[in-house]
Amino acid sequence: MRALVATSYGPVENLTIGTVPVPTPGAGQLLLRVRAAGVNPYDVKLVRGTEREFAAVEPPFVVGIDVAGTVVAIGDGVTDFASGDEVIALTFPSGGVAEYVLAHAGPAVAHRPPNLAPSVA
Repeated sequence: MRALVATSYGPVENLTIGTVPVPTPGAGQLLLRVRAAGVNPYDVKLVRGTEREFAAVEPPFVVGIDVAGTVVAIGDGVTDFASGDEVIALTFPSGGVAEYVLAHAGPAVAHRPPNLAPSVA
């Protein structure tokens, strides 16, 4: 799949579009087909490496923690979501500026209201 990748810590201008494997959901995880993703100031700090003592993200990594997407697969133990559900999620440390992303089922994932477009969510 295609994704926005930080191959090393540094300026955001060094980000590249790369090909990475589609992740497989483990226990308690959802695989989302990304419909919209955002890059926020914290993502920039992760790319620059200024948060490396607090965040366990080592290059290379996919950028973006804010996503709206469609659940396409669920891992063992997931009961609140099903394939086809439209959701919004914080996906740290998994990167959301990609075709697919993993999210941990729990308080960082919510069903997207049907009247809220993915790009707004």
